[in-house]
Amino acid sequence: MLSLTSTPCKRSRRRSRPYPSTKRRKGHLGRVLVWLSLELEAAEDQNNTPLMAANSMIPEFGARDFTLKRNISNLRFVFNIPG
Repeated sequence: MLSLTSTPCKRSRRRSRPYPSTKRRKGHLGRVLVWLSLELEAAEDQNNTPLMAANSMIPEFGARDFTLKRNISNLRFVFNIPG
């Protein structure tokens, strides 16, 4: 049986969650939706203004990706193998 637990974060005393909270996931997906909408609008209208707005969001996604990878690296797998 495989169980998934998180290890305490070195920077804080509270335990990190193995999966992002629902609020943060919805927030991230909402931002992705805005970004894709801006990209589509720029492609359809051949207007650079939405494209510049979409491009300005790229560093935010890089930071979110880094945070996700950091949270995943804080996970610890415990294998409960009967022996």
